Amino acid sequence: MAKSNDPRTEPELPDGYYLDNFNSLLDTVCRLYNDLLTPEELAFYSSFKDLPDDAARLYVRLISRVGPGFRVQRLVYADISDVDQAVQDLLDSKFLASEDRLTPGEMNRLFRKDEIASAFGGLIPDLPRNIRKSELVEHVVGLDLTEVQLLECVTSDSSDVVVSPLHTEVLLVLRLLFFGNAYQNLTEFVLNDLGVMRYFPYQLDKEHRLFPDRASLEEYLALLQCRDQYDLAMESDDRAAVCALARDLAQGHKDSRIATRWYRLNTRLARQLERWQEFELALDLYAVTVAHPARERSARIHYQCGNFVSAGDMCDVISSAPICEAEKDFALRFRPRIQRKLKIPVDAVAPDCFAEQRLSLQHHEGGVEAAMVAHYNSGGTSAFFVENGLINGLFGLAFWQQIFASIPGAFVNPFQIRPLDMNSPEFYQRRRVVVEQRMEELRETGLQELKNVYIELHGYSNAWVNWGLLTKSLLDLAIARIPYEHLEMIWRRILFDPAANRSGLPDLVLFPSAGSYRLLEVKGPGDSLQDNQKRWLRFFQEHSVPAEVAYVDWQ
Repeated sequence: MAKSNDPRTEPELPDGYYLDNFNSLLDTVCRLYNDLLTPEELAFYSSFKDLPDDAARLYVRLISRVGPGFRVQRLVYADISDVDQAVQDLLDSKFLASEDRLTPGEMNRLFRKDEIASAFGGLIPDLPRNIRKSELVEHVVGLDLTEVQLLECVTSDSSDVVVSPLHTEVLLVLRLLFFGNAYQNLTEFVLNDLGVMRYFPYQLDKEHRLFPDRASLEEYLALLQCRDQYDLAMESDDRAAVCALARDLAQGHKDSRIATRWYRLNTRLARQLERWQEFELALDLYAVTVAHPARERSARIHYQCGNFVSAGDMCDVISSAPICEAEKDFALRFRPRIQRKLKIPVDAVAPDCFAEQRLSLQHHEGGVEAAMVAHYNSGGTSAFFVENGLINGLFGLAFWQQIFASIPGAFVNPFQIRPLDMNSPEFYQRRRVVVEQRMEELRETGLQELKNVYIELHGYSNAWVNWGLLTKSLLDLAIARIPYEHLEMIWRRILFDPAANRSGLPDLVLFPSAGSYRLLEVKGPGDSLQDNQKRWLRFFQEHSVPAEVAYVDWQ
């Protein structure tokens, strides 16, 4: 939704908004998942509700900031009347802990250079006055003091105290249960409150929650722990730890609801193992990863290791039951390389031959796409830069109710612009009946009703719809000119593999004055077609959808 540039019209957040938002998170989790929560998690909920208002506000402030440690003297908030009392209340109720040690990294984050120099300058001879803070901290590290001594030294000249929020593991669980992931946070509430994002009011209830039982939640937490272990091992260059983690992951996992997330982690590790030439372990990981590009990478590893028969067998497996079109395309084009190594007849792969045009245009500061739009508009053809926005946007309007339908595990918090399964083939499989019913309706009635949907829902966040690109004039022309039969064929290909096929569509759509329409992929000097763009162009050829490639040179 567009925001006004006039500051007088900007919405103001109410006093204590962040505490209200956190309480809303807690109340929602307890309503949907009270039967899954541990005694510790339930105790956190009740204890937090008993905190004095200032203490509760300070706790939410701290867990929303980068920590873990905070200096009490630097805690200043206009809406907290007595910070010292709030700190004491949180210490007494075991929501905060007073730190008795300090790492060099935390010292660097919490204290100014002059404070560190004052605390340790007497212990470091000939300390330059213009020394950088990072160099000063290195000198302090060289003193070989304990973390307890570091804290004592740096706070010896003041009554300052370093505190850290407790219950971080409980907070992780509560945030995960509310958002359904580990990356969203309370900022989502603020974006909604400010009107930056408008979320469609879909249904949230116990019957459709993401985690049906505690075991599925624990597996997600185990996944997050494995991801952290991998990141930590890579940061410390611990190759043995990465390999040990890979061996654990190669045993496979049980919960199909988060299988895709496990597969992403498996692929990350396996690609790193390939770089280290740990090929056997990489193959073990790919073997339990039922997602692209696991089988492609396996074929490539066999080929790189000289196991050409195994590489060919993997291509045969892919060809017989491809997971996606990218995988099928890989097998088709990789097999001839294997056949040449095996000295057997090579399968001919027909070269692409797309309809094309070549133009020489005046240089345009907006790039080749803008130059082509200007070129066609000047000749009487209505041209729009759409890339992936038109076809996806029309789908988003036509299937809005099906996208936001109540499906178990699809919508788990009020701040989603897509169902959780949107980028997987399950998106269609789980909604097959309602999607097919909707397609049958559209075949009979056409797309005219989308004009009303556009007006009614304009501004609501939907990952399929780019409101800034899908203008009313573009919508009207698309409905009038593009046959529904073409759109349905294209939509079905997208639904087969949404993660891959929602992108790669042509840059422009043209509406000639004489009628009809045409899709145009635009390539500037030195640019070439990407694999997903080629797959779309082949599809358009096979289904008689008017599309071509325009190669542009600058005059």
